[in-house]
This record gives sequence, structure tokens and C-alpha cells, in this order.
Amino acid sequence: MNDACILRNMHEKYLGNDTEAALAVVASLYNNEPLVRIINDGLENLVVIVNETYVVRFPRTEQIWQSSTAERYILEKLSSFSDMPIPKLIRASEDPAYIVTSYVKGDHLTIGQIRSLPEPTLQKIGKEMADFAYAFHTRLLPDNIRPFLTPRSWSYDDYLKRVLFDRQDPNPKVDALAKQFYQAWLSKKLTSQLVIHDDLHTGNLLFDDEYNLSVLDFGAVTIGTAEQELRQAYRLGDVALESAASTYETLSGKPFDRDTAKLWTITQELGAYCREESGGAHERAAENLHFWFPELSTE
Repeated sequence: MNDACILRNMHEKYLGNDTEAALAVVASLYNNEPLVRIINDGLENLVVIVNETYVVRFPRTEQIWQSSTAERYILEKLSSFSDMPIPKLIRASEDPAYIVTSYVKGDHLTIGQIRSLPEPTLQKIGKEMADFAYAFHTRLLPDNIRPFLTPRSWSYDDYLKRVLFDRQDPNPKVDALAKQFYQAWLSKKLTSQLVIHDDLHTGNLLFDDEYNLSVLDFGAVTIGTAEQELRQAYRLGDVALESAASTYETLSGKPFDRDTAKLWTITQELGAYCREESGGAHERAAENLHFWFPELSTE
């Protein structure tokens, strides 16, 4: 692409589909001599690390840009809190559309890697998940975030009915477990009242050499409960969940229902296992269900 084309495309709003034009914007932001590294050339965004210090994200479409409105609002609100282990919002541009955040160093660990860690380390991870969750919940107000949320066309209750109750799984033991946990879900009275991250799975967590935690990706933020938020700790095992639960209780002064957190996680994995065309989620769910229920054959 020649310079004239790059300059023309730089004036278009969404540059996620044009790597050269996006990199030209990065060069203009950082004195034409940035050290750049593309870390994500995915379906929704082009993501570039600059000088191992900044992350620049270019959306591919207007819809993707609009869907990140809540995330941009949250990062802006939380960037002033130095204790929040999250990327800090540095700049947001409407045209061309991009956001710049601080670069958070760390490593992703798989569920298996975390489960194999010593018990004190698992307790530390659970505690840090709860520390983050409580700080997040207390610094954002539901009434302020609701205008930025896109209403869902489906409910979790309807989804569970469809995949766990209405559908009969070919594996009788899995089907019986699905029906059991669907009935348990119906018995719960859940009142959503907190702004939650809602996606604290291992893909959104980074760890340094001492297992200090950083949190990424605020695209799934919604209104929910502490148990819904910290359900992900149960994927790491009972030790991590108990540490997260007891820490959250100490910080909030309120009881934390461990059984409800487990129920969230198990129904979520049962749904991923039982629904048709779940792709890689089916395999992940099979591994997690076998971890919680060793006697259950999911082959």
C-alpha cells in the first residue's frame, strides 16, 4: 500500500481491517519510532503493543466499537485507582476509533497449571480474585452502568431449561446430573445488585512470578451477584473458592453462599457440555465436570 492510500485510510474510522493504516496511526502517536508487536489479529479487533508499555486496540466495525462502550466507561472510571490490577485507560479516540491502555505484563496459566499449584498459592489466587472483585463491585454503581449495557435477547434461566431440562443427553448419568442441577437452580432466589466483571476465567487473568493477579477484558460486564462473579474460583478447586469466599466475606461484611457459586459454575459447564455445537467448550466442560465428579464418565 502506498503512502497516499495509508493517509486516506487513516481518515477512515475503523482501521482494524487495515493493519498498515493502523500502524501508521500508532507511529503518529509515538514519534514515528515505536517498537510495535501485533498480539491479536482476531475477528473483532486489531491489538498492538507499543514499546512494551502501551496497548492500542483498533475495532473492525462500528458494532464492535459500540459494544465496547461499557468497557471504555469502566476503564475510565477505574483508571484513577492505583490499587486496581487492571490496564489503565490512557486515551480513547472516536475517529479513527481506538483505545490506548497501559500494557500489563504477566503470563496466562491454564486451569490445569493452576490446579497443580501448592495449596498456599491457590489460597493466594483465590484471595486476589476476591480482592479484585470487591474493589470492582464497590467502585461502580449499577444505575450508572445500566445505560451502557446491551439488553440480552435471552435469559440464563431459559437457556438452562433448553439445554439441561428440555434436552435429553445421550449419556444417562450426565442427563441425570443436568436435571438435578437444573432443579437446584430453580430453587435459588438470586437478586442481582452489583456491577460485576462476569468473566474471570483464566484467559482473562495474568500472573507475575509471585502469582500476583491482573485482570483483563471488561467486555462482559453486567449486573449480578458476588457468587456469580467468583464462580470462576471454583473451576480452580475448593481451596481457591474457599479462600475467595472467606476473603469476600471479610471485606464486605456479608455472607457469601459457596453452594450458589458452585451451582453457577456447574450449571454453566453442564450447559456447555450438553448443548449441541458447543465446539471446544464441550471438551473443556467434560474436563471440568470430571474434575468435580470423578465418577462421571464424559467420554
